Amino acid sequence: MFTPLSIFINVELDRLVAALTRHIGCVPVTEHPDTGVLHRFLAFDIEFVAFDEHGLEADAGIDFGAYRSQVNLLAFASAMGSGEFWRLYEDVAIYLAAAISKELGCKALVVANLQKIVAAFPSS
Repeated sequence: MFTPLSIFINVELDRLVAALTRHIGCVPVTEHPDTGVLHRFLAFDIEFVAFDEHGLEADAGIDFGAYRSQVNLLAFASAMGSGEFWRLYEDVAIYLAAAISKELGCKALVVANLQKIVAAFPSS
Protein backbone atom coordinates (compact mmCIF):
# COMPACT_ATOMS: atom_id res chain seq x y z
CA MET A 1 0.00 0.00 0.00
CA PHE A 2 1.32 3.43 -0.96
CA THR A 3 2.11 5.82 1.90
CA PRO A 4 3.31 9.26 0.82
CA LEU A 5 6.50 10.35 2.56
CA SER A 6 7.81 13.86 3.08
CA ILE A 7 11.00 15.23 4.54
CA PHE A 8 10.65 18.49 6.44
CA ILE A 9 13.93 20.26 7.03
CA ASN A 10 14.74 23.57 8.65
CA VAL A 11 17.11 25.00 6.05
CA GLU A 12 16.89 27.44 3.15
CA LEU A 13 15.79 25.90 -0.14
CA ASP A 14 19.00 26.68 -2.05
CA ARG A 15 21.12 24.90 0.58
CA LEU A 16 18.70 21.95 0.58
CA VAL A 17 18.81 21.66 -3.21
CA ALA A 18 22.63 21.72 -3.19
CA ALA A 19 22.69 18.96 -0.55
CA LEU A 20 20.11 16.86 -2.42
CA THR A 21 22.16 17.25 -5.61
CA ARG A 22 25.23 15.87 -3.81
CA HIS A 23 23.39 12.99 -2.10
CA ILE A 24 21.09 11.92 -4.94
CA GLY A 25 23.79 12.44 -7.56
CA CYS A 26 21.88 14.34 -10.21
CA VAL A 27 20.96 17.91 -11.06
CA PRO A 28 17.31 18.84 -10.54
CA VAL A 29 14.85 20.09 -13.09
CA THR A 30 13.60 23.44 -11.80
CA GLU A 31 10.07 24.66 -12.45
CA HIS A 32 8.43 28.00 -11.65
CA PRO A 33 4.67 27.42 -11.31
CA ASP A 34 2.42 30.05 -9.74
CA THR A 35 2.78 28.40 -6.33
CA GLY A 36 6.58 28.86 -6.06
CA VAL A 37 9.77 27.19 -7.22
CA LEU A 38 9.93 23.37 -7.45
CA HIS A 39 13.15 21.36 -7.80
CA ARG A 40 12.58 17.83 -9.13
CA PHE A 41 15.10 14.99 -8.84
CA LEU A 42 14.69 11.42 -10.11
CA ALA A 43 16.42 8.32 -8.72
CA PHE A 44 15.40 4.75 -7.87
CA ASP A 45 11.94 5.16 -9.47
CA ILE A 46 11.27 7.97 -6.96
CA GLU A 47 10.70 11.60 -7.79
CA PHE A 48 11.97 13.94 -5.07
CA VAL A 49 10.28 17.36 -5.19
CA ALA A 50 11.87 20.09 -3.06
CA PHE A 51 10.14 23.38 -2.28
CA ASP A 52 9.96 25.93 0.51
CA GLU A 53 6.49 27.47 0.60
CA HIS A 54 4.62 24.44 1.93
CA GLY A 55 2.01 26.52 3.78
CA LEU A 56 1.54 23.92 6.51
CA GLU A 57 1.21 24.72 10.19
CA ALA A 58 0.80 22.43 13.18
CA ASP A 59 -1.36 19.38 12.46
CA ALA A 60 -1.59 15.85 13.87
CA GLY A 61 0.72 16.99 16.67
CA ILE A 62 3.48 17.93 14.21
CA ASP A 63 4.70 21.55 13.97
CA PHE A 64 5.28 21.77 10.22
CA GLY A 65 5.67 25.54 10.47
CA ALA A 66 8.99 25.01 12.28
CA TYR A 67 10.53 23.73 9.03
CA ARG A 68 11.45 26.01 6.13
CA SER A 69 11.57 23.43 3.36
CA GLN A 70 9.89 20.20 2.31
CA VAL A 71 10.79 17.31 0.02
CA ASN A 72 7.96 15.10 -1.22
CA LEU A 73 8.84 11.58 -2.33
CA LEU A 74 6.66 10.31 -5.15
CA ALA A 75 6.93 6.65 -6.19
CA PHE A 76 6.49 5.69 -9.82
CA ALA A 77 3.74 3.15 -10.47
CA SER A 78 6.18 0.78 -12.19
CA ALA A 79 8.03 0.21 -8.89
CA MET A 80 5.06 -0.07 -6.54
CA GLY A 81 4.55 -3.83 -6.86
CA SER A 82 7.82 -4.72 -5.19
CA GLY A 83 8.16 -5.20 -1.43
CA GLU A 84 11.86 -4.49 -1.78
CA PHE A 85 11.01 -1.12 -3.31
CA TRP A 86 8.95 -0.07 -0.29
CA ARG A 87 11.84 -0.81 2.06
CA LEU A 88 14.11 1.29 -0.18
CA TYR A 89 11.52 4.08 -0.41
CA GLU A 90 11.35 4.61 3.35
CA ASP A 91 15.06 3.98 3.92
CA VAL A 92 16.13 6.53 1.30
CA ALA A 93 13.89 9.18 2.91
CA ILE A 94 15.42 8.47 6.31
CA TYR A 95 18.95 8.44 4.87
CA LEU A 96 18.50 11.79 3.11
CA ALA A 97 16.97 13.44 6.19
CA ALA A 98 19.74 12.15 8.46
CA ALA A 99 22.59 12.98 6.09
CA ILE A 100 21.36 16.48 5.25
CA SER A 101 20.50 17.24 8.88
CA LYS A 102 24.02 16.28 9.92
CA GLU A 103 25.74 18.00 6.99
CA LEU A 104 23.88 21.31 7.33
CA GLY A 105 23.40 21.27 11.11
CA CYS A 106 19.61 21.58 10.97
CA LYS A 107 16.65 19.62 12.29
CA ALA A 108 14.68 17.31 10.00
CA LEU A 109 11.61 15.06 10.08
CA VAL A 110 10.45 12.22 7.89
CA VAL A 111 6.65 12.14 7.95
CA ALA A 112 4.25 9.56 6.52
CA ASN A 113 1.00 10.85 5.03
CA LEU A 114 1.47 14.19 6.87
CA GLN A 115 0.26 12.40 10.01
CA LYS A 116 2.98 10.20 11.51
CA ILE A 117 6.61 10.95 12.29
CA VAL A 118 8.76 8.15 10.87
CA ALA A 119 12.11 9.62 11.96
CA ALA A 120 13.35 12.83 13.59
CA PHE A 121 16.82 14.34 13.54
CA PRO A 122 17.80 17.25 15.81
CA SER A 123 20.09 20.08 14.78
CA SER A 124 23.71 19.13 15.26
